[in-house]
Amino acid sequence: MHVHTDNLNETSPLYMKYPDKFLPEPAYVELDCREDGTLSAEWFPRHSGFPAYYFNKLAVRWYVDAETEGAVIQEMFSTADFLACCQRILNGVDELWDGRNIVGTYSDDANKAIDDAEAIISSLMSIAQKPGTRKRASAIRRRPSRVANW
Repeated sequence: MHVHTDNLNETSPLYMKYPDKFLPEPAYVELDCREDGTLSAEWFPRHSGFPAYYFNKLAVRWYVDAETEGAVIQEMFSTADFLACCQRILNGVDELWDGRNIVGTYSDDANKAIDDAEAIISSLMSIAQKPGTRKRASAIRRRPSRVANW
């Protein structure tokens, strides 16, 4: 398994917000299950479609807060428990031809490992992002505009 961390050296490497948008683009941790497997963290532009390999279940994504610090993700990528879950997923995925595409199928243990990895991500993100330490996009509420009825 290859762990890609080159883009995680900034404070908030997954934060991307277009000037005309209210919220930042979604961020995720991805395990690409093709070949030897690649673990990475990126942001996803809402205006483009999903890549075919993800649509065909050849990758697993866990969505994270876009403001997550790069050091937190690098720490997670070096955690033995998280890497063990990723290896279990890679060991339990099969690439099969469905008559149209090569698609991924996951064993029961791989599905359990996906859930275990999600629990690890959730615990690390909640520890790293203590309430009140920074504004979260989900906590920002827009005031309704008031329009006079003339």
